[in-house]
Amino acid sequence: AALAAGPFHRPSAALPAAALRELRDFVDPDLRQALHAAASGWYSHPSGWRNECLGLGGGFSAYSNFACLRLLPLPLVAAWTGFLRAQSGLPERFLVVAACFGDAPRLLLSDLASGDLLLGPISPTPHLEARQEVAAGHLRLLRVVPASAPRGRDLLLWLEELGRRLEGGVYLASPLEPPDPRSVGICLFPQAGEKHVSCVTRGIRVTASALYAPEMATFAYSIRLALVAPGEEGHLPAAQRGFETAQLHTRHWVLRQADGGADQVHGKGVVGNFPLLREGGWRDDKQRHSGRIGQGEWCEGVFVYQSLSGRGSSISFEGSIDFVPGSLEAPAGEEFAVAVPRFPLLVGADEYLF
Repeated sequence: AALAAGPFHRPSAALPAAALRELRDFVDPDLRQALHAAASGWYSHPSGWRNECLGLGGGFSAYSNFACLRLLPLPLVAAWTGFLRAQSGLPERFLVVAACFGDAPRLLLSDLASGDLLLGPISPTPHLEARQEVAAGHLRLLRVVPASAPRGRDLLLWLEELGRRLEGGVYLASPLEPPDPRSVGICLFPQAGEKHVSCVTRGIRVTASALYAPEMATFAYSIRLALVAPGEEGHLPAAQRGFETAQLHTRHWVLRQADGGADQVHGKGVVGNFPLLREGGWRDDKQRHSGRIGQGEWCEGVFVYQSLSGRGSSISFEGSIDFVPGSLEAPAGEEFAVAVPRFPLLVGADEYLF
């Protein structure tokens, strides 16, 4: 009865903020800003929250876009459901059960009449032609389980699939805003399985994958680069590969369309980054305002580049990255191309959405 009563103006009164924080899967309990939001009606966390990345539904970042989906405790279920009923005409049969608040809002709603679990709000795009949209007031939503799944158990099916992907290494605990170690959470860029590709060229390993972000009507993609270390598959001694270090110089992307066409993208660096790879890590070199490339700090592990594919109708992504042996300042050989294998930019009717 309380959930159907409309907007709650004191949503956190029933549970102290400290208790909500202990749950670990929560959003800011102070919803005054949300309940009195401006014309857009959406709430954005202060920047200090961007490192709170422990949402059970996982997350990702690309450019300045950040998402981390959290299950909501009951007071916030009531608050956000009432808020959307008032602001967006949400019908009474829907409850908001999970949410994230960053540059683009992402909500998970349960349809109490059908048992459907729905993700939104979405923007129209050719990528969604295979999936049926659901209207909920002013919101457009998508069912998160395959179209062939029996109705009435969506939340359980979705959580079971999430568990399988975590157990199978498809999703790993890693920084959602790499390389910041404070942002570790369940990363939704696949690291195994059919959506994940990998190859090694002259000792440099490239892995890549993408995920669909319906709230932005585009795919986010992740490309990871590392100089393969001794003991790892694909390792070559420095004498055999021809260099101790190698630095990223230029990129060439090919985004293929369903009609056979392709968009070509060429440029220097990746979003202003020119990582210098060595075994075990990389140096965080970046282009400065002057246009010069400045030396950064040495980092351990894998260099990660995350971006957006754009709002076109591309169905796959591939390309190559040119590296200079040694460094850009002190080349130790001829520039060479490292392959980025083709990976899909597709979301079918029988796929789960995360």
